[in-house]
Amino acid sequence: MLPSFTRKPADHPIGYLVALSGLLMQLMSYGIDNSYSIFSEDMHNDPSLGFPSITAISLGNSVSLGLSPAFGVLAGFCVDRLPPRFMMALSTILLFTGLWISSTLAANIYVVTFTYCLFASIGTACMLSPGAAATSSWFNRYQGLAMGINFAGGGIGSAIIPPLAGKWVVAYGWRKAFQLMSIFCAIGVLATALSARRREPKRDDSSADDETREGNKSGNGSSVTRSNEPATVGGGGAANNGHNEGKEDVREMGRKNGSHTNTSKVPPNGRGVGTNQQNGNDGEGLDVTEQSQRNNTFASAIDVDMDTSMDADEPQVIRSLHTHKLTPWELFLSMFTLPFMGNFLCWFIYSWAFYSLIYAAVPYISSMGKPGTVYAGVPPIPTDVAATLFTFYGVFQVVGSVLVGWLASLVTAEFAYVFCATVGGIGCGLLALGRSYVAFALLLCIIGFCMAGMFAVMPTLIATHLYGPNLGFYFGAVFLAGVVGGFVAPPMQATIQLRNNGSYAFVCVVMSVSMTLSALVCYATLWRSKRSGIVLAARKTKLVEIM
Repeated sequence: MLPSFTRKPADHPIGYLVALSGLLMQLMSYGIDNSYSIFSEDMHNDPSLGFPSITAISLGNSVSLGLSPAFGVLAGFCVDRLPPRFMMALSTILLFTGLWISSTLAANIYVVTFTYCLFASIGTACMLSPGAAATSSWFNRYQGLAMGINFAGGGIGSAIIPPLAGKWVVAYGWRKAFQLMSIFCAIGVLATALSARRREPKRDDSSADDETREGNKSGNGSSVTRSNEPATVGGGGAANNGHNEGKEDVREMGRKNGSHTNTSKVPPNGRGVGTNQQNGNDGEGLDVTEQSQRNNTFASAIDVDMDTSMDADEPQVIRSLHTHKLTPWELFLSMFTLPFMGNFLCWFIYSWAFYSLIYAAVPYISSMGKPGTVYAGVPPIPTDVAATLFTFYGVFQVVGSVLVGWLASLVTAEFAYVFCATVGGIGCGLLALGRSYVAFALLLCIIGFCMAGMFAVMPTLIATHLYGPNLGFYFGAVFLAGVVGGFVAPPMQATIQLRNNGSYAFVCVVMSVSMTLSALVCYATLWRSKRSGIVLAARKTKLVEIM
């Protein structure tokens, strides 16, 4: 976007175009990444790759999805310093390059892993944090809805690209299917053009002059003086303005107290400061000049005391992650605060369920009727048919992302997250009992809705608890928690499945436990309003102490 379009107030309609750009980037990236497991059977039977094992193939899934949060930390650090469009353009180029290099040059499965999968991992990191940070900068009131739109792209991509990839791999093989999927990288070009971070609109000089004249007419010059005070270096302008206002308020109280002290000799029948005749008491009253001098002397003494005490405290002002751009050491220390740890653990635990489902869904469903497994007596579901179930999953991801994002803006993001995690955990547990296409479709609809809702609400939780000039870093650092789940879950789930005669029951149990535990962590660490009863009532009550 042109700079003139980015200087808009918060919640401006243009912000929805930025949210749309994030949607398009996730459509491209997650749609292609989530299709990788569909090619596992064809790669396993490919002599040009040396007939790799299923576990070796699953390593590619770990790299493409699991390592992206690790690169996301660096990407998040860059987001605070580089335009989001640069990061999104880099993401598109990496994904396109990885698809073509792996499909034309790969002679074994490890070439696929460290070309396409590694490039896709870096590309995903370069689009996730920039899109979320750019979208969050445009919204205050409707941030939950905007984030829901932004993160709906993964669901749309899962509904469109994996079913097509399933048909292409059956018709042409995995190499040609990779090249055909590269067409979707054109979506990244459009998304890059639409993304931009919001900037504050410029103030009109004439309106500023009008405000100054109005302040002068009101007879209270202190308000004008405070509004025109320059902000100090370090991003603490707002804090220092409040600091100066505190000085002015205390000084004003001092002047009033000085006035009361100096007029204590004025008789009760004299209203205000008057002449000796008005006071009716020669020798005890004070004239106007003497009264003013005493008031000014007292106020000056208050000014000196306030300046001395407050200036002595100023070098010791604590730097806040919400108002200051922190140094690397300060960023490291802030990672041990409760808001960061709560968000980190929520994503860490949730990632086990998410990446397990992405890896295991199609192989699990296509194993129905496969000889030598516990599902040998079940009617078979071919791979290309099993891949179409991602359409149901993806559609309900879109619905869940937008609907739960809207729900979070009405209630709280914490409530929406806990609700989705609880219901999704139940759905993952029931997935172990599925045996038919209809049952799998119904359960994937529920799980897709809940997972997308959690995925959409997570950036809102991060932005709510860790807002400020370091937000891009915190996005990347929290998403780093997904490295463990994304990198370890696919090989671990493949090993568990092989050791249990091809049964995916334990895979579903791990997903269910992860979802439920994530809800408990959010409830315990982030949901502050759950203690709202008398605490919020007390905060809303303002008691004025009359001296």
